[in-house]
Amino acid sequence: MSDSIEKDIIRFYEACLFSKEFCQKEDNLRGLIHEDYMEYGASGKIYCRQEELNYLLCLKEDRPIEITDFHQEYIKEDVVLVHYRSKHLDKQTEALRTSVWVKTDEGWKIKFHQGTWILDIT
Repeated sequence: MSDSIEKDIIRFYEACLFSKEFCQKEDNLRGLIHEDYMEYGASGKIYCRQEELNYLLCLKEDRPIEITDFHQEYIKEDVVLVHYRSKHLDKQTEALRTSVWVKTDEGWKIKFHQGTWILDIT
């Protein structure tokens, strides 16, 4: 598979994690979130897979997120580091996001994520 196709797939998967419809189906989430998943939240709290599953399964609405400046690079053939900027269109907040995706026998899965709020320091 070409790099651009895999980049499109991973970008699509990142966007799916903002969608209530996608996240309402536990099988979708279990298929996308690695068993050893970990997240460093903007609050400084560390989240494990089950905490992330619980959070996403309870989404009350879509999170209208615009993804820009999407970039990915291969660390290994089956490991991709992703960086992008997200903008929450309702709340007008922005974050810098980083994810690590690993290719398993079941396909690409997110193994690590960190979001850092962009603060207005003017």
